[in-house]
Amino acid sequence: MRTITALRNILVGAAVLTWAAWLSPLLLAASGRLGSGAAAAAAAAASQQPLLRLPLMLAAAAVTAAAALLSNVRSRFIFVDYVHAHR
Repeated sequence: MRTITALRNILVGAAVLTWAAWLSPLLLAASGRLGSGAAAAAAAAASQQPLLRLPLMLAAAAVTAAAALLSNVRSRFIFVDYVHAHR
């Protein structure tokens, strides 16, 4: 049970990092419209390579799905007693 919980926590952390890595050029592009400088340069670089971000998005989706499935597997090992008189 601890191993499943630890693995799920690692996958959730990896999902957050991969989504942040995928969204960062989009956020920089949005901030580049408001200002100039490094944000505009990063936005221009991100807009020139949209196909290179596709594998990162797929990896983020896969890690998120794996974390959700592992959470479902973890919940199957937890016993919850159901007392009909109390519900």
